[in-house]
Amino acid sequence: MKTTLRVLAAATLAAGLAACASNRADMAQSSTPVPATVSSSQMRMFTDAARQVSAIDSQYATRMQSVDPMQREMLDREANGEKARAVNSAGLSVIEYNAIAMAVRDDPTLMRQYSEMSYQGMSGQGMPQQGMPQQGMPQGRPRY
Repeated sequence: MKTTLRVLAAATLAAGLAACASNRADMAQSSTPVPATVSSSQMRMFTDAARQVSAIDSQYATRMQSVDPMQREMLDREANGEKARAVNSAGLSVIEYNAIAMAVRDDPTLMRQYSEMSYQGMSGQGMPQQGMPQQGMPQGRPRY
C-alpha cells in the first residue's frame, strides 16, 4: 500500500513538475520565487491543478502522436493554453503553480503533504485496477 502511494504521488508530481518546467512565458522572467511556506489551501489548489494538467497532457499526447510537426506545434500551444486555464481555475497563477512545484520538489515535508493529498484525491475513485490507466498519471513527457 505504501509503495503504491509513493508511486502514485511521484508520478503525479512528475507530471506537474514536467508540465511547469518549460513554460516559455515564465522562462522570460528572471526566476520563479519559491514560497517560504505553502499553506494547506495552496497545496490543495496545487494538487487539483497538477491533476488537471496531467489529464490535459494525456489527452493531447494521444492527439499529437498522429500529426505532422506543424500541427503538433499548434496542438502544443493549444494544450499550454488549456493547462494555464486549468491552473488558473484551480485558484493559482502559473507563476504560483511553478513556485509551489519547485518547493514540493525540494522539501520532503511538502512532498509528503502533496503525496497524501494526491492519494486522497484518487482514493475517492478507488484504487486503479492493474492495466487500467490512472487519472493524474503522466503519459509521455509533457511540456508546459
